[in-house]
This record gives sequence, C-alpha cells and structure tokens, in this order.
Amino acid sequence: MENNNPPDSLWTQLGILTPSTLEDCRKADESIGIAAIKLGLATTDQAGRVQAHSRIAKLTCPGCRKRFTVPEFQAHRRYKCAPCAQYLVFHATNNPKILLELQPPVEDTDKDPLSGKVFGKYTILRPLAKGGMGTVYVGVETTTERKVAIKLLTEEFSRMPGIKGRFKREATAGEKLEHPNIVRTFDAGEEGGLIYIVSELVEGPCLGTTIIREGKLSQKRTLKILTGILSGLAHAHAHGIIHRDIKPANILLAPNDEVKIIDFGLAKDAESQTILTMAGNIMGTPSYMSPEQAKGEDATHTADLYACGILGYLMLTGKKPFHGKRLLDTVRMHVESPFPSIREREPGVPLALEKVINTLAEKEPSNRYPSAEKTIEALIQATAQPSKQKETKRRWPWIVLVSLGVLFVFGVAYLILTN
Repeated sequence: MENNNPPDSLWTQLGILTPSTLEDCRKADESIGIAAIKLGLATTDQAGRVQAHSRIAKLTCPGCRKRFTVPEFQAHRRYKCAPCAQYLVFHATNNPKILLELQPPVEDTDKDPLSGKVFGKYTILRPLAKGGMGTVYVGVETTTERKVAIKLLTEEFSRMPGIKGRFKREATAGEKLEHPNIVRTFDAGEEGGLIYIVSELVEGPCLGTTIIREGKLSQKRTLKILTGILSGLAHAHAHGIIHRDIKPANILLAPNDEVKIIDFGLAKDAESQTILTMAGNIMGTPSYMSPEQAKGEDATHTADLYACGILGYLMLTGKKPFHGKRLLDTVRMHVESPFPSIREREPGVPLALEKVINTLAEKEPSNRYPSAEKTIEALIQATAQPSKQKETKRRWPWIVLVSLGVLFVFGVAYLILTN
C-alpha cells in the first residue's frame, strides 16, 4: 500500500520545527505530530496542516463557522474564507460543507521573514524554538549588545481577545521575580500588531526534550532538577505568584542542569486575585493539572506542588502517571484515579523518595506539603536516609564485637572470683 504520509522534512520547510526539535520528536515513541504537540512545539492546527498535506482536508472558518473540504490540500498554503477574510483551521468532522472560494497561498520562504527585524530596541537574529502560540528568537539589545530571548506571538494569536492581557500579566510576573531558577523578564511591547516579551536567554533544552532524548533520569539528576524547580517556585510563591502551568516545556535546563522556569502566562497574582487564561475556567496542561484545576476550582500554590509530583514521577520512570486516550480522559484520571506506584515501575527508587512524590501528588491540596520549602526539606531527608542506614550497617559488626568482648571479660572475671 502506498504511504501517503508527508515527508518529515515538511515540518522544517514550513518553519514549524527546527532540525533539532524535529530530531527530538523522531525519538519519541509516538508520531512526530503528537510528540510536537505534547512538547508544546506545534499546535493541533499546525500538526493537522502537515498530516493532511496532499490529501483531502476538512477545515472550518473560526469566524462564520462554515466548514469546507479542500481536495489536494497543500500544507504550505494558507486558506481563507472569502466572506470573513479569516484563515481556515482544522475541524474534525465527517460532514463537511461545500468548498467556497479560497485566497491564494502565502508565499513560502527558506529564510525566516523576521530575522533582522527590529522590535523596540531589540533586533531579531535567528529562531531559537517554536511553540504552539509563537516563536522564541535569539535577539540582541542594540544599545548594550546583550543577547536576549524574544518571545513573539503569531499574528493570529496576537489578535485574539484577552491575549494582550495575558502577555502583560506574564511580563509583570516575570519582572517581579529575580531568582537564579526563574528566567528574568526585561521588557515587553507591541510592534506592527505583534506582541513580544524580552527575557533572559537560555539556550539549553527544555526538560521535555531531555526526557525524550534520554528517557528516565537518574535519581541524582531528578533530585537536582526537582529541587531547582521547587526553589524557584518558593521564591514566586513568596511574592504571591502561582505559576499554574508547571510542565516539562516550561522548565529550561542551562549547563549543569541549572533550572530556569519560564512562562508565567497563566500565573495568578495573590495580591490582585486576577486570573488570565486562554479558555474557560480550566487552566493548565492536562497531563500536569492538579485535581482542583481540573474541576475548575480555585488553585493555590499547592497546585504547583502537585505538578512537581507529576514531574518527579516522569523523571524517575520516563513515563507520565496519567495518560488517557483523550485529553478529557487524562483530566478525569487526575481527579479520580489513584496515583501509580513509582517503585512498581522502578524498584531501585528508595521508598522514602517515593513517599515524597506521593505526598506532592495527593488529590486533596491540604494533604500535600504546605510549601515548596518544606518539600525541599523532605527531599533532603529522604535522600539522607539511605546514607544513615549504610552507616548503621557499617557500625553493626563493631557493636557486636565490642559487646562480645565485654561479655568475655565479665565471664573471665566471674570465673576468677568464684574460684
């Protein structure tokens, strides 16, 4: 049977993935499209565009909601609804409408069109990473020649209602926080209808990419990374800021596994009690969402701790604790399903360490650790216990020998005295 799947190179030709992120997705035990979505490198719409290349595609207009069938769909083309002048997006349906007049395709280019462009006092140099909502570029501040990361929203997302508020919230939250485990935010603005945030440049991989490349991590690396995440969160929580979307894609790893937390776009400021989100009351990423978030309830700082428990399980085993066939199934599992045993999958993990992860992942927020600092203390105690046990085992033979020696001396003395 003829293989109708588009070539892998199409992902890079369309600028959705870079060669390095494409290679990371190839290593995943899933299709490139699913891996790209889970890593936050592509939206479902972008993945659908690639997968439908040269086949019949079913699209819908986000404006008038009319549906279309596009024969011989070409992923490098952008299709518009003529009456609404809005780009069509993918829509899962088996009952498509008749295809209306479409706009001509946007010309593709090998060079990134924004390279060399100036945004405020920053010049874009090259793409660094691509996500579902936009692209992160390496840039330079023209006055100081300092290299920075410029997070730029796509034109479509920049026009979405409420998105400016979310980006402003992210920039404001980042400016409040100055900690070695949190990426610093320097600036934010809008240029030519595009919204951007300027932050500290971290060229290391995200935690998700690292796990895909290496599988499960050693206990030593897991503890170092988890402690770094908790240290950054402790600082944020002390400033009244809850991240609300801790996940592998939002954890960057600088050299020597130094943790850098990014993306406070869903953050909640405890002082203002203002919440900004992209959709509805349910906030976060399903695989790392706390039960209270999944139920649409108010989430406190312990929701971040719950996500740390999920990350701990993922790093130690290389697998997510909850993964349903559909996103809704995954969300429901966080609410209803018992947390799986780490030691059943990885018997070498100490029981004390498993207990810490289990406590973080408690369904009821009040049953988790009260703070990130207390969690770090628990991790230190859990990792110190094996050393104490080994020390006790080493002392055991000497205790037995000394005891036998004392008994022998008393025995000899008793015989002498009685005779």
